[in-house]
Amino acid sequence: MSRYFKVALLNIRRSPFQALLAFTVLFLTYFLTTLIIYLSYGSSRIVEYFETRPQVIAFLKKDIKEIEVTALFDRLSEDTRVRDIRFVSREEAKKIYEGRTRDNPSLSQLVSPSIFPESVEFSLYDLKSAQEMVTEIRSEKIIDNVGFTASLGGDENIEGAIDRLNKASLYVKLGGVAIISIFGLVSLVTLISLIGLKLVTRKEELDLMVLMGAKRSSVKAPVLFEAMIYNLVSLVFGFLSATVLFLYGAPVLVNYFGGYEVFPIKPVELLSFMGLTLLADMVIGLVISFLAGNFAVNRLARKR
Repeated sequence: MSRYFKVALLNIRRSPFQALLAFTVLFLTYFLTTLIIYLSYGSSRIVEYFETRPQVIAFLKKDIKEIEVTALFDRLSEDTRVRDIRFVSREEAKKIYEGRTRDNPSLSQLVSPSIFPESVEFSLYDLKSAQEMVTEIRSEKIIDNVGFTASLGGDENIEGAIDRLNKASLYVKLGGVAIISIFGLVSLVTLISLIGLKLVTRKEELDLMVLMGAKRSSVKAPVLFEAMIYNLVSLVFGFLSATVLFLYGAPVLVNYFGGYEVFPIKPVELLSFMGLTLLADMVIGLVISFLAGNFAVNRLARKR
């Protein structure tokens, strides 16, 4: 095996510019594949973030009776359309405000809990019922106003906003599959062409090996090793480049979404996620190497 590996390295050194072309094409393939896997995962998590946040916030009027609030809370708790529900008191509202203005503590010192309205926050199982729920909640006498979290752009298009996010996530995945397929095909064709060209230039040498009794595996093995070296080196650099870019960008997104794990942030989960991504890249690399090497050798054999 070490002999085949040395022969493969020798073949690569014989044509450095062709090798550089192969490395470049394969590097782009693995870089984009890794990046697209990260983006696809992130887009799914972003959609999940918007879907699981309490989409509806019903602000209560002042000077209402506790029994009225309890009655509303009980009705919402029994509603099969409602997933999660919680009551936010004035004190809790002030703490939320303090958390969001912690960079400027003087702002929170100027306000008292009494200026904050109490509210009932809840999310829905199916956003198709959002508009119906809003209409019902607004008809309640104790409700002053109804709003939405996650900056979805108003109650009239909350369902449409989530719909657009789902479509965007789907387009990212479909576009990613298309890009990976195109670059994978380009990489495969490039490797077949380069390896095939090398085999043609070495045709006399290979014919001599066959006449001397060399087995077919002795001809094919160095070719497969050469294809694997191209893929392995390109995979390492492509994966590392995309991962570095991901590690720089992921904390920004996590902070933007209030600590929600758009991407894994715990070391074990992060390493597992990266390991699975690397495994996917390696599977693609093995398939390309095997197909390119076998196709090039079989094509040369047919020409004899």
